[in-house]
Amino acid sequence: MSQNMRWSLDELYPSFQAQSFRDDIQLLDETINEVKQWAKYSLKSYENPVEKIELYIQKKIQLSQLLSKLMAFTSLTASAEAKNQDALKAIDKLHMKQNELTGPTVIFENWLASLENLDKVIQSSDLLKEHAFFLKKIIERSKFLLSKVKRY
Repeated sequence: MSQNMRWSLDELYPSFQAQSFRDDIQLLDETINEVKQWAKYSLKSYENPVEKIELYIQKKIQLSQLLSKLMAFTSLTASAEAKNQDALKAIDKLHMKQNELTGPTVIFENWLASLENLDKVIQSSDLLKEHAFFLKKIIERSKFLLSKVKRY
């Protein structure tokens, strides 16, 4: 095998300086801020629980896909080039951004755990039916969450 052979990550991003990479970082920031604000204000009441849970699931999927793509590019680059400073900085930055989701996640999970008639809510939406296992796991884990979370 040739010493110069290298895999291409162009299907993910051409480089850390590429507009597509920068756009996805910006989209990640905007979506994280949106989720933080949504959790802070929307989860103060139990009105429209189906809409709130659906929105949370949709945002969680969007963030997961975006973070997966960004992390795949940065991790694969760092694996191929262990001293690539752009990759190492991007990995740290992405981990910090991911940590920003902890607060809204805990707020949502506490809110969901205190919701009455979750089974009835789940049955009223195809999306929620598809994610029933995920939602019930949150309820199971909620026994181990702190009772109060500081709303940032």
